[in-house]
Amino acid sequence: TLESFCAFLCGYAEKFTRSVGLACRFEIPVTFPPVTLGSEARHQLLLAVKESLGNVVKHAHATEVTISVEIIHGQLVVAVADNGVGG
Repeated sequence: TLESFCAFLCGYAEKFTRSVGLACRFEIPVTFPPVTLGSEARHQLLLAVKESLGNVVKHAHATEVTISVEIIHGQLVVAVADNGVGG
């Protein structure tokens, strides 16, 4: 489900960001719609977030990262933002 994916994603991101000295914030819904994610979608989303977090560490010189998850017009939107350099 979307809820279990978000729980896993938050756990992964928290562990990763802590290990590299970044603060991590989450903007995740309190309640989730009954959405089921297929294994391929979960895998690809996790890879994208891992890559984004790696890029924050390598290139942004950030001190904080925010991961947000929301449903906009029926589409899942997962975003990784940081307070570092770059545009």
